[in-house]
Amino acid sequence: MRVFLFSLLFLPSIAWGAVVERVAAVVNNEVIALSQIYEIGSEFISESMEADSSPASRRTAELKVLEELIAQELMVQEMGRLTIDVTATEVDQALDDIASRNSVDRDRLRAEVERSGLAWTAYRESITQELRGMKFNQVVLQPRVSLSEDEIENLYKIKVATTEGGRVLDGIFLAWTEEVTAQAPDAFVQRLASARAEMAAGKTWIELVAAFPESPYASLGGRMSAYQKGELVDTLESAAWSLELGQVSEPVVTDGGVFLLRYVEVAPSQLPSVDEIRPQLQMELMAGKLEIEKELWLVQARRRASVEIKLETP
Repeated sequence: MRVFLFSLLFLPSIAWGAVVERVAAVVNNEVIALSQIYEIGSEFISESMEADSSPASRRTAELKVLEELIAQELMVQEMGRLTIDVTATEVDQALDDIASRNSVDRDRLRAEVERSGLAWTAYRESITQELRGMKFNQVVLQPRVSLSEDEIENLYKIKVATTEGGRVLDGIFLAWTEEVTAQAPDAFVQRLASARAEMAAGKTWIELVAAFPESPYASLGGRMSAYQKGELVDTLESAAWSLELGQVSEPVVTDGGVFLLRYVEVAPSQLPSVDEIRPQLQMELMAGKLEIEKELWLVQARRRASVEIKLETP
């Protein structure tokens, strides 16, 4: 579980009721209160208890959130030791960025946050902690991480090997006409359904295409093109990617007319070259390495620290 930069679309629900204040843990003389667990983890705890609402299930969920808070506190203490922190100006800039991305100003953002039941101070603190995490990665962890060209090449090869190829499609297309749309909109669907049945009875695809000279693909033997996933409109995309190789679809109704599709062959994947997506590959590798480095740092920090958990285990 992580503390994320919230947006207006992802505000947590505050529904835990009154929490009896008590000490949940002490980290190098810094107290973590039980209320802090519910400030950031109420939704997680509620979801964890959906299948099992016992006190033991609640305590297990509380302890998971507490571990996140302990890690956060250790990070904050290390940043204090190194005299690095997030400034109020940086927090304000982050809030303004969130407001801008949601097309509101900061006053409206605050109103929406408070309308959700979350105190503005708690929301602002969550943004501060997220920025601290980013700065901690940049200043403390990133200098420990390096990327090699071999790692970039290997990640690219994995993406090439696992990227789904496109599909070469044939098609017959009957565009809506004013007369058909007004009088018999099902006529095109019926014609193509009959053609599909004729192919199942033994007619060849070329014979079918020849029977529809008005189709824009008729002069090409029905060949449409090669498509990668995501390139077709939703209705055609769903139909095309549900076909087995060589299979012909049911008539597919679109805003422009009706299609009959045939999946002809697999098209090679069109993954960009390694140089074109190098920044993306580097970011992906760096994110993974930073996560590993953070786990290693946390293990070492826990060994050096005095951490006393006050909540009883279930």
